Amino acid sequence: MQKNLDKHIIMKVNGLTIKDSVIIKCSPKKISGEIIIPDGITEIAEKAFANCKELKSIIIPNGVIRIGTGAFAHCTSLKNIAIPESVTKIDSLAFYSCTSLRRVTIPNSVTEIGEEAFENCELLKEVVLPNYITKINRRTFTSCYSLTKIAIPEAVTSIGDMAFYCCESLKSLIFPNNLTEIEDNAFDGCKNLKNIKIPNSVTKIGEYAFFGCSNLSKVIIGNGVTEIGDKAFWNCTSLTSVTIPTSVTSIGDEAFMYCKSLKQLIIPKDVVKIGYRAFSGCSALKSIVVDSSNTAYDSRENCNAVIHTESNTLITGCKKTIIPNGIIEISDCAFIECNTLTKIVIPKSVNKIGMSAFFRCESLMKVSIPQSVTEIGDHAFEECKCLETVMIPERFKESEKMILNFCKADITYY
Repeated sequence: MQKNLDKHIIMKVNGLTIKDSVIIKCSPKKISGEIIIPDGITEIAEKAFANCKELKSIIIPNGVIRIGTGAFAHCTSLKNIAIPESVTKIDSLAFYSCTSLRRVTIPNSVTEIGEEAFENCELLKEVVLPNYITKINRRTFTSCYSLTKIAIPEAVTSIGDMAFYCCESLKSLIFPNNLTEIEDNAFDGCKNLKNIKIPNSVTKIGEYAFFGCSNLSKVIIGNGVTEIGDKAFWNCTSLTSVTIPTSVTSIGDEAFMYCKSLKQLIIPKDVVKIGYRAFSGCSALKSIVVDSSNTAYDSRENCNAVIHTESNTLITGCKKTIIPNGIIEISDCAFIECNTLTKIVIPKSVNKIGMSAFFRCESLMKVSIPQSVTEIGDHAFEECKCLETVMIPERFKESEKMILNFCKADITYY
């Protein structure tokens, strides 16, 4: 059937509604199995095939230039799609929640892939990206749980927010040498990712970029990075080695918190900001060194700790830390979950012990808190289960439970 309305030709063919050379919609009840789009089509419009739940395979003819927003969204039975070399743009949400799609080859003619284009394609195992895209957009492959590998083209300069969020099967990545940005949550939840090397071209690692990548064991950060965002490597529990380059000036809040396998920490000379709890919970740390040329932080007297120089605040310690005389404050969570810490001497210069400072230091056996301490944060020694004796000033008697909760130690007030 063909109509001529306002000089536009509208046809209905095999359940498809075609306006001029554009497929604008279809009848989901009439679309099933394999569909071959007729020659002469130049565009598949917004939501044209959306919710065609019985569509299993589609062949797109050469001549189609654009696949529109949500064109195949929620085609939950779609397993195979052939994208021709004529296509230059795949719009946002184009294949959103095509939960049966397993493999996609995107031709080199495509220069732009929209946000969320393949989000929630949970069986998608392999994608071949075109050579000339410059950005992998926001949420492009979010929740592609089965994606095991992907080659990021050399032309890519930016990997967007949540681009590979929860790609739980992704094991390896090679970043292109032209990459400048890894945005927030880009690889958040990629729990099988093992090793990464961030090229020198990258200047910033976004917040939560590798959050919860629990099998990530080795990270090499390129010499161009100046900023590591908040929680960038939070809870990367297998991370044993990370190289922080001399270019870095800022390490965000909780950036490496709970990296429980990290053994060595070296803070370069130009770091001027270490965020709140940046290295808290790194329970395997044996060696902490701050470059002697650093003017903001130090590890004076080979103390195996990070000290904020101006305020004399110890912000990160480890099982081999010796707290130097002159330290005024032990920061929140400074030794949190340092399970192998067996003893610590708190010098008489200290006047504040922060919240959860020694929380769950399960091997700590003895603590003597000097009279100089006038403030102890809640949970400071909570769940120190091997703690046998505690000497603490009388003034803290009323707050004992909040400080020493779940400890069975003999407490002496003086």
